[in-house]
Parts: sequence; structure tokens; C-alpha cells
Amino acid sequence: RLGDLLAEPVVVGEEAAEKSPQILHALSSYGTVWIIDPIDGTRSYAEGDHNFGIMIALKYRGQLTHSWIFRPATQQLL
Repeated sequence: RLGDLLAEPVVVGEEAAEKSPQILHALSSYGTVWIIDPIDGTRSYAEGDHNFGIMIALKYRGQLTHSWIFRPATQQLL
């Protein structure tokens, strides 16, 4: 749904970049890039630990403009 917020965005996630490092080229060649990275997510989530989150950043025209950390279990947005 992040892709719906801005015109012509690219979404880059940790797993996609790990599988295809050339995807990181999107960070410098596109106008709008959402960067998404789970923070200690999989293991903590699977073990029922609430200490996990998701980092989301927005790079617009070559500049990192915004970043957030969301902790779904506690509904905290940092």
C-alpha cells in the first residue's frame, strides 16, 4: 500500500535486495523509493516476543526525507 501514496514509487525490501543486489540501483536511479526492513522481526515474532519492528524509510529525488520504526505488537510508531 505504500506504493499507492506517491506517484511512480519503487519499494525495496531486505529480502529482495539480498536475492538481487542490482535492486539497490533503484536507490539512486528512481525519484521515489520506499525502503523496508524488518528489525529482529522473524525470530521475535515466531517466539511471541513483542520486541520486533519494521523500519520504513522514504528516499525522494536522491535524498532520504523520512524514516519511521513501527512496532506492531505495541502499536508504537517512532
